[in-house]
Amino acid sequence: MSLLLPTPEYHHLARSILAREGGDGPEADALHRASDRLFDRLLTQLARLVGVTGSVALFARAVHLVRIEFSFLDPMQLGTTPDACREALTQALQTVAPEQARDGVVALLAHCLGLLASFIGDDLVLILVREIWPDLPAMHEKTGAGGTPND
Repeated sequence: MSLLLPTPEYHHLARSILAREGGDGPEADALHRASDRLFDRLLTQLARLVGVTGSVALFARAVHLVRIEFSFLDPMQLGTTPDACREALTQALQTVAPEQARDGVVALLAHCLGLLASFIGDDLVLILVREIWPDLPAMHEKTGAGGTPND
């Protein structure tokens, strides 16, 4: 069984989104607030497309994949709503150093975007990201070989 790994481009995009939300500084509280904001925005937008259950399921699958590398996410008790998921994530982030928490948030967001791309494709993911974060630096909307966004 192979794991679905997000591309380096999705990791870069996730870092950019976290920075845009103010989570790239050294303070843990700022990271927790930025993480909560970005997943609130993402899960709200996803709920419009796939319903609340679908958005929570995608988030839960991303957590399942990321917890292999970031074990502090393993004991998370995800709820059935986006709010409960974000609350569980914030609690888990508070148990580790800010650097590890930041890397975990980036990986989790990259996995969410990668999983979504496996269903709707890279181009539509980039459109969705642009709807949520229109002020991100310009990105190419076309995909390259292998379905990865071009830089």
